[in-house]
Amino acid sequence: MRMKWGLYPKMLLAFLGLAIVPIVLIGSFLYVETKSALTDEAYAKLEAIRDAKKATVTQHIDEKFLNLEALAENEQVQQAFAPLTKQFADGGLANDAYQQEAKKFDTYFNQYIEQFGFYDVFFIDPDGNVVYTAFKEPDLGQNVVTGDLKSSGLGKAYQDALTKQTGVIADYAYYEPSKAPAAFFAIPYVDPKTNKPRGVLALQLAGDRINQIMKTTAGLGKTGESYLVGADQRLRSDFRATKQTEVGEKRVQSTPVKQVVAGQTKTTETTDTDGHEVVTSFTPLKIAGLNWGLITEVHTEEVFASLSDFVQKLLIALVALIALVALAAILFTRTLVRPIRALLHSAGAIAEHDLSQPVVATSRDEIGQLSRLFETMRLSLINLVQRVDAMSRTIDDSLAELVVEAEETGHGTKEMATAMTGIAATAQQQSGAFDGHTASLQSLTATIEQTAQTSALVVDSASRSENLATTGRSDLHAVTEQMQSIQNAIDEAADKSRRVQIASENILEIISIIESIANETNLLSLNASIEAARAGEQGKGFVVVAREIQNLANQSKQSMVRVQETIDSIQLETKQLEDAMARGTVAVQDGVVRVTEATQSFDSIVTQSKGVTVDMAALSETNRDVLSTASHLVAQAEQLRAGIIASAQDNQHASEQSLAFSERMDVVHTLTEEIYTLSRELHETINRYTLD
Repeated sequence: MRMKWGLYPKMLLAFLGLAIVPIVLIGSFLYVETKSALTDEAYAKLEAIRDAKKATVTQHIDEKFLNLEALAENEQVQQAFAPLTKQFADGGLANDAYQQEAKKFDTYFNQYIEQFGFYDVFFIDPDGNVVYTAFKEPDLGQNVVTGDLKSSGLGKAYQDALTKQTGVIADYAYYEPSKAPAAFFAIPYVDPKTNKPRGVLALQLAGDRINQIMKTTAGLGKTGESYLVGADQRLRSDFRATKQTEVGEKRVQSTPVKQVVAGQTKTTETTDTDGHEVVTSFTPLKIAGLNWGLITEVHTEEVFASLSDFVQKLLIALVALIALVALAAILFTRTLVRPIRALLHSAGAIAEHDLSQPVVATSRDEIGQLSRLFETMRLSLINLVQRVDAMSRTIDDSLAELVVEAEETGHGTKEMATAMTGIAATAQQQSGAFDGHTASLQSLTATIEQTAQTSALVVDSASRSENLATTGRSDLHAVTEQMQSIQNAIDEAADKSRRVQIASENILEIISIIESIANETNLLSLNASIEAARAGEQGKGFVVVAREIQNLANQSKQSMVRVQETIDSIQLETKQLEDAMARGTVAVQDGVVRVTEATQSFDSIVTQSKGVTVDMAALSETNRDVLSTASHLVAQAEQLRAGIIASAQDNQHASEQSLAFSERMDVVHTLTEEIYTLSRELHETINRYTLD
């Protein structure tokens, strides 16, 4: 069952919808704009921190190069490099003179590396021997060209410095003597007095200063992080929370690392290696051949923490505003619905036939105008009810008299219809009596007409019989002549058959002679063959001729046998034909006798048919006269019957009209009673209205 909503909830929902939807839209707009502003601010802040750290790291590396260049021109280096190289070449590290010379410079260089943030300082001669270090690790005395340090960062820096003849840096890699990753700065050392190359001066970079730069958290909050990665995607600075260094060891495999190594600069939202949603900003860092990348990132939750606070406050404000709007909508809706409900109550009273309750207008707006119009309509309805009640009383009195008059008129019409029906019935009886007489005359006329037709048919049949008998007699004469022709043909055929028999006997005699000749020829050929055989070679030709003659004789004998068989067959069939023709002659003669008798019978039929035709023609003429008289009587009877039927139909029509009028009066009576009933009901309905 569908729920029926009243005007109050509909208007309340409409007002709430019109108020809440803009509030929600404004709140959504503020949220989007605030988030966009915070995002732009966070991106700009991260980019500023990233660029600041990039500048600081770049400055730090540049300073180290300047330190290296200044050290190469330092007086202490100039005083120490050549003697240490010479003493190492003379006796190696065990040489006392070398030991004494090295001690003179240890204090200075230890103070230098501590002051400028290096890990160690190296003097390397032109042959690649490490002739001096301040830290005295196992690399002292080794050769970076031929020894184990050849592939180390120090060995690469030495080779690059000699090759490029300028200051170089070797990226972080594991350095065995220090048991840790290390980066090296190196520069060719030239003796200022002789201006000749003396080897390479190298500094091992300490990672503390770079870590100090990258771990500075100013502006990064609690979760911010900045770190460096190399081309091998390994760390070049430690993470913020790292206790033990992982520089050069830990590989960071993330999308930002791959993009920054590829040379991209970008600020975006992504996921870090620990699965946290972060806002990251990265840029390449290319210094003196190093392909590093600098990445700065902060957890998204911390970046948008202020946005969460703003959303919380915004929701509270929106809820409070919606509550105020809802309260205002309720009050305003009640103000609108109250007069409408009062108007609805008055309309319900009118629907219950109560016109005594006035409609009070309490305002001057459209609803007040509607109330005043409704009150005017109520007063008009009261006036209308009073007028209808008066008219219904007058109609009741008139209809009562009309009902009585309609009933009396209906009774009189029914009596007249009954009398007319009796007259029509008498006319119908008279018409029935004449129908009997007319039917008898029509039956007699039909019998006479049938007799005349039968007489005409008999005359026609007798005439056709006479014609057929005459034609039959002529046909029998023709048959007799044809039978005679057949007899003549049979006699001629019998004569020809006898001549064939005689010819066949003559052919047989000739065949007997030919057969005798063939036998004699055969015997002669046999004798010729014998004589030819006796003659030897000379008689071979006669042997061939004799054999051919013998073959012809045999063929002739065989042909005569077949001819004789054929002649015998012809004689047999000729004999059978003669017998058949004899039987045919007898049959033809018998047929001639019968045809003659039939001809005589047809002559008798023709004579009798002519007499019947004359008698039936006279009878047919008499029947036609009788038929004419009977038809005249039937026509007169039909005219009289038509007059009686027309009179009966007029009476019947008058009776039907009377009955129809009576039925209409019954309908009028019924309708009058129904109108009277409706008038009474209208009067009762009017009486149900309360006017005072």
